[in-house]
Amino acid sequence: MTRSSANSGSRPPFDVLKFARRTVDAIDMGDWAIDVSEERLTRIEELIAASWPRSMMLRRRLRRELRASVAGYDSMEPGFRRRRLEAAGEEVLDRADRGRKRFAEMLAEEEVLRERRRDEP
Repeated sequence: MTRSSANSGSRPPFDVLKFARRTVDAIDMGDWAIDVSEERLTRIEELIAASWPRSMMLRRRLRRELRASVAGYDSMEPGFRRRRLEAAGEEVLDRADRGRKRFAEMLAEEEVLRERRRDEP
């Protein structure tokens, strides 16, 4: 679906569906980024609030997971910070892909249920 106007000149027509799709994707990416950040913050809060033996175990686990998350990145800029930013960005993209797949599966299941209902007498 495109919309054109009389004074558009040489510009291509505006694609409303493409714009809507990009807007929804941007909103979803923001939601997934917030979810990832919230999970990280909750883990840090748990570490801070834990008593001594548990806090030590949580700190070691978090340290091990963080180091493992950046181990495969050879960033142009040396250092943990840059590699971690790259890893966190990919984590958000992975979560977005999983969310889109789940949503597509859910839509497919709903379509199957609708077809079954139509076939029933």
